[in-house]
Amino acid sequence: MAKARKKTGARTARRRRAKARAPDPLANIPDEATIVGRDTLIAPGGARFTILETDQTDPYDPPAPKRGRRR
Repeated sequence: MAKARKKTGARTARRRRAKARAPDPLANIPDEATIVGRDTLIAPGGARFTILETDQTDPYDPPAPKRGRRR
């Protein structure tokens, strides 16, 4: 019975680095206090998708118009 060879080399190192850099899927979920709307879609294959609407803005969004006093 032969011993199993240990995988070494560039391919294994690349796999380890890729696995270590995998993003956390929950890292981009907004704070519950900023969620203003929620919609759930169900794909024909049965996969569920939730679309969240928040009051957050991105740095590249134009600034919101300032509201002045109404008389």
